[in-house]
Amino acid sequence: MIDEFVEAALCRRNPQLGLEDRDVWFQFLVLQQRRVPDVARPVVEANVDCLIEEIPAKIENDIGRRLTSNEIAAFRKPDNQERLRKNAVAFFASAKPRRDFLNRLHGTSIETALIGNPRKSFVCGSRPIAGFHEWFCVHQKVAVKLLPLSGLDQLVIFNSSSEIRRINHDIVNRSTFFAGPSRSLVESLARPR
Repeated sequence: MIDEFVEAALCRRNPQLGLEDRDVWFQFLVLQQRRVPDVARPVVEANVDCLIEEIPAKIENDIGRRLTSNEIAAFRKPDNQERLRKNAVAFFASAKPRRDFLNRLHGTSIETALIGNPRKSFVCGSRPIAGFHEWFCVHQKVAVKLLPLSGLDQLVIFNSSSEIRRINHDIVNRSTFFAGPSRSLVESLARPR
């Protein structure tokens, strides 16, 4: 999927995505939100008790039957609850996106950005995406975001250094660490202004 976004943008065209491809892309975006430590840890710490309460239903869904009263009692034992607290990040990250949420994402358009200036690049960060309507860099020259209204997907070409720098600053500011294709770019973004 990322190759399709990159190849299409570099050829200055929109990616050719069917409904199944879009569904895979939306699932990937949700998992990017959930699986990176910069996102998962704060969410889990704030919601650990609620997340633990959801685990029996997730297990029942995975195994295809209701848990027995003995299994639920074992789940509620204090030592098991403590273990679950320690593993809550993994439980949070592994949860499949809800179908109703994915269906809402199908009501959006995909905008792809290409950096037209050969001397400019995007950086990637430890929190690659903060919201679905913000730029998610998939290549040093290509970023993708969702537009809130359904319609035609579109490609935009960024030649403005200020817009590219703003996107890079957003990525750097929300991330614990970041990387870029050149030392000078990383150093310039690491210096406070």
